[in-house]
Amino acid sequence: MNYNGNTYAFPFYITVPVSTVDSAVEFRPPLHIEGKKVVYLTKRYERMLNSFLGDNHVDLGEENIMQPAYSKGESRSKHSFINRAAHIYYGHWGGYWQYETYPQANQIIFNPEMNRAVVMFRFVYEGGEVVLEKQNGEWVVVDSRFTWIE
Repeated sequence: MNYNGNTYAFPFYITVPVSTVDSAVEFRPPLHIEGKKVVYLTKRYERMLNSFLGDNHVDLGEENIMQPAYSKGESRSKHSFINRAAHIYYGHWGGYWQYETYPQANQIIFNPEMNRAVVMFRFVYEGGEVVLEKQNGEWVVVDSRFTWIE
């Protein structure tokens, strides 16, 4: 993706002119999922989870150059226990847990007609862009690609 000051150019699908920038730092839309309770991560929940899970882990690259850090021992057992209720990931650089549900959208760019959008997303250790188009009043995925990995 290239940005020249007024246009985002995505080499494999579209160019999006940018005239207005807006932001919502903590946007969390209301969700209703039948049979499930939605819980948003707070600093208090994060502290409690970190305390419970601990930080016993194998370091990044300890076993081979491509191996991410992962939990071990008691941290691994507690991680398995929690994953029955809410799937979390151990941070692949080591020393942290990833609690938020993936994918995470970190930027949405709309065309001027507001009928096409590009969403920049992250999924654990990689991310990319998804192109959406409004068709018959519904947003439909037109294209999606992973374009980077940590």
